[in-house]
Amino acid sequence: EVRRCWTYDPGAKEVEQFQVRLQVETDENGVARVARVVGPDLARVNADPVFRAFAERAMRAVLDPLCATLPLPPSLRGQRNTLDFRFRP
Repeated sequence: EVRRCWTYDPGAKEVEQFQVRLQVETDENGVARVARVVGPDLARVNADPVFRAFAERAMRAVLDPLCATLPLPPSLRGQRNTLDFRFRP
């Protein structure tokens, strides 16, 4: 579960309002290999350093070796997948 690898700075200004959408690519074994911010959140990452830190922590959580093997259903195993994740406090 990715949640156990994810932390955020609870003291960051307005962090309770944050959410970030990530696109995650897995390999055939369901291991997350690429994570990137997508959609309107991408512009905010480039403009807001506090939000950027929030998003970077989310990307690190998905790619952390302790959490990168995702619990995919049988129908998605054995192939590369692109998944959407949304992180919010």
